[in-house]
Order: sequence, then structure tokens, then C-alpha cells
Amino acid sequence: MSCREFLPLPASLFDAHTRKIHWGTFQGQVENCNLINIPGMYSSENKNDKRLKEWQAFQLGDGDRFICGAVYNAKKFAVIALAYYQRSTNTHHLYKKFVRPSRVSVADGSLPSITNFSHQSNEPHYRITRDQQTGCEIDIYWPASGKLPELKIKAELQDNYNGMTICQPFASQRPLYSYKNVMKASADIQLGTRIHHIQPDNGYAIIDDHKGYYPKEVNYDWGTAADHVGGRLIGFNLTRNQIINQERYNENCLWIDDNLYLLPAITVTHHEDHWHYQDQNGDIDLKFYPLVKNNQKFHLGFVYMNYQGPFGHFEGHISHPNSGRIAINNMLGMAERKRYKL
Repeated sequence: MSCREFLPLPASLFDAHTRKIHWGTFQGQVENCNLINIPGMYSSENKNDKRLKEWQAFQLGDGDRFICGAVYNAKKFAVIALAYYQRSTNTHHLYKKFVRPSRVSVADGSLPSITNFSHQSNEPHYRITRDQQTGCEIDIYWPASGKLPELKIKAELQDNYNGMTICQPFASQRPLYSYKNVMKASADIQLGTRIHHIQPDNGYAIIDDHKGYYPKEVNYDWGTAADHVGGRLIGFNLTRNQIINQERYNENCLWIDDNLYLLPAITVTHHEDHWHYQDQNGDIDLKFYPLVKNNQKFHLGFVYMNYQGPFGHFEGHISHPNSGRIAINNMLGMAERKRYKL
């Protein structure tokens, strides 16, 4: 099983007085995600900012519908993206817009926080607000374009701000930060002229803050899903990336209602019809079956991208000493296989 354990939650990830980075896994939301202040990265905070990749993503679903949205700022470019999938009707739409980095703001790892696209008329509106007093809200409007129907989302998330914060090393002074949490959610979704309501007894959401000084060549795999099963809200996050010491530092976890369990390092094997997520002891054994493709690929010599981000379902199990064996049957979610140099 995982050799990780929760450490005391620090006020900030970098202590300017001791010059120490707080590496580890913490339960709760760190007050100050100040990665930009870390010395030794580049010659100035301005150059640090230009190298820091950051995004905030969410997943929203009810077992039949699955929606994923993200604001991603790579500093050389920025993108807002939204994907909608309905399993019962095999309906899927992918919305995407590349924008200037100056037009997006990504949550800074503190509360209250706002992730926002500074939209103009006839452009998408994308905003996520998180506040311990007023809660977490998603407000999105994407106008119809070509074959894509108009999409409106207003969601309220029951975030207890007791999720998982990680600070992990790519190298001694190259940290990766993330905060993740699974929660009940209610939402009004309008796709074209059709309106659908998600209620907390069958609705869920995942919030994922992310910042890191990634290597220029990126190689990682990811998988996530959630749903209400037998009266319990179950979700998981599994990642294999380029951080050092995967057993000590990873972001793998299992949620069961308000309980959060840390999981061991994994490997991901890609087969023609499924992707296989496993740990070395058999505690994690999940197969992901893609249903809807979401691929991007280009190669320009000095830069390239080979990205796959399909929707699909997971089958298998996750075990933890404190949770027992949790069966995952036909659970709707998504996976990513990302290889790029930018």
C-alpha cells in the first residue's frame, strides 16, 4: 500500500523565512500557493511566471451526463475548453477556444478564488468562484457556433474545502501543486433548447487546481471518475507523471463521501481497446474503455503534441485497508495521455 501519509497543512507552499518548500500531501486547502516566489528557478519572478503552467478544471456529472471544463494558461498560449457527453443518447460536443494568456485568470490556490475568462460580446463566458462563505459556483455560457449548440451551465458545488493538496518535486526547485476534491453538486444545464436539472442525490463534481514548473517535454497519464453508488459518493484520481519518487509523491486518491484515502503509485498500459491502471500489489486494477475520442496531434520539429483525452467508463476495483475493496462498475469518467514539447 502507499507509503504516503497526510502531513500538517502549511500556510504556504514556500516559506520565505526558512527558504523551504513544503513537499508532501496535505488534507485541506493551502492558504497561499506561492510557487512564483521560489528562488533558484529563474532570474526573476516575472520569468518564473512565464514558465509556470497553470489551470483549473472541473468535472460535472450524474452518471449519464459527463461535462469537463478547463481554463489552461501555458503562458505561450491559453485555451478554454468544454466537453459535453451524454451516454444514453451518445451525444457529445467539444467546445474550444485559444485566447491570449492575458485574458485568462486561474485560481491562485487561496480562498476566495476566481477562475475567469475575460470575455467580450458573442464570446464564451467562463467563471468558477470558490469561497468558504458563499460556496463554489460554476457559471458558463457558450454560444452556438457551426454544428455546436448553445450551452449554458449554472452549478452549485457542496465543497467542504477538505480535499487533497499536493506539492511534489519534478526536481529540487521545480514544484508541482494541485488541489482536488469530489463533492455533491446541483446544476441547470441547457443544451440548445433542452434543459436538464442535476440534483445533489445523483449529481457530483470534481474541482482540480493545478500549477507546476513542468519539464519542456511532458509525459503523463491520468484517469478520473465519480458517481453515486449504493448511496455513497465515490470518486478517484489516478496519475502517472514525471515527479521523482512516485511511491512517496503522487496524487492518487480515493474518495468515499467525505473520507479521503491515499493510494500507491501506478502504471498505465495502453491497449488498442482499453487503458489499464494498476499498482504493483493489485490494490488498484482498473480498465478504462474509451467511448468518445478527443485527440490533438502536431509535430513541428522543435515542438510537438500528441494528446488523447477520451471519455469512457472504468471497470475494476480499488482497495484500501480503511475502505475495503471498492468495485468500480461502468463508472463514467475520462482519461488523458499527454506527450508534448512546447
